[in-house]
Amino acid sequence: MKKRNPHIGSAFDECLEEDSLTEANEIAIKRVIAWQLQQEINSKQMTKTSVAKAMGTSRAAVVRVASPLGESTPRS
Repeated sequence: MKKRNPHIGSAFDECLEEDSLTEANEIAIKRVIAWQLQQEINSKQMTKTSVAKAMGTSRAAVVRVASPLGESTPRS
């Protein structure tokens, strides 16, 4: 009987620490949400201020959500 290589068949996810994988997933989700929001803002030709008013929130909150990593963006 041949010795089995313990590395064959292992998943890439197992190489990553659970925290790193969770953080990567959270970043990916945030980027998708930001992209979708920005697409809607662009397609409806709205400003972040008008989006905030329609949502009953602050412009700063819209900027945070619309930014891929939550950073500030120039005024629009």
